[in-house]
Amino acid sequence: MSDSDIETEEDGAGADALSPSVRRLVRQYELDVTGIHGSGPHGRIRIADVMALIGGRTSTPEPEPPPSARAFPPEQAPPADERRGAFAASIDLATRRRSIPVTMLFECDLGRVLANLKLLREQGQDVVLTSYFAAACSGALSLLHGVRPEDSPADLGLSVAAADGTTVSTLLREARDQPFATINAELTALLGHSPTAARNEPLDDIAIVLYHHGLSGSLIALPTPLAAGQRASLGVGAVRRVVAVKNVNGEESARIAAHCYLSASFFPDTIELPQASLFLNEWVRTLEHWPVKPVGTM
Repeated sequence: MSDSDIETEEDGAGADALSPSVRRLVRQYELDVTGIHGSGPHGRIRIADVMALIGGRTSTPEPEPPPSARAFPPEQAPPADERRGAFAASIDLATRRRSIPVTMLFECDLGRVLANLKLLREQGQDVVLTSYFAAACSGALSLLHGVRPEDSPADLGLSVAAADGTTVSTLLREARDQPFATINAELTALLGHSPTAARNEPLDDIAIVLYHHGLSGSLIALPTPLAAGQRASLGVGAVRRVVAVKNVNGEESARIAAHCYLSASFFPDTIELPQASLFLNEWVRTLEHWPVKPVGTM
């Protein structure tokens, strides 16, 4: 419905429609505009007409207080604890809205990871690339001390976007410092050769969620989603071939390397920037120093 379709008898403008800005002025200054022929088309009242009507008025009516600030009759006033809780919640919400998420972006060389993955597959083992990112991340989680709430159902949430557009989400409930073989066994059943085992678990209450959007071809996605209950969201982009320069004993040589972007999005009032940087450094370091020939079974 347009402004011209709104009858404004309640504002005292007769059959002439008032724009929202004019209507606010009329209400604010409690004006009677029934006798005004506006300077706009078809006598429409404009802001200039209202300002001319106000003329020399210098006092501005007190604005109506917001509902939360209005006094309650004693018999209708909520309990003191409820009022304090509502006030605290409003302050927390306002703080959260003012907090802008920060995103850190690191580049990672995946040469050793891909060599290990190729070796294991040649040995007949089922391995998925996501397992490496999840395992390396779980080993660095100790650097994000105090981030996971005590009532959080899992250490790490995982959301994987496949090339066909589907997304699978799951929880790694005891991911912290779990061996690669354990994490890979769980993710292989979920993402590997058993599509019927795929499931989607809610991630809203998980403090840290890892988004592997690279399997869909995306190099980068910033910032990665941050739900209300999350402290940080991590992103893994697609593997790409780049020309890398390596310095060995003062001699530089170029080579083709496999790189990807790793990111962390977070609110600086929950995770400090140095803490996030240390975490990302350790995450990258673990992947770049992955043992090509694994010890034992993995």
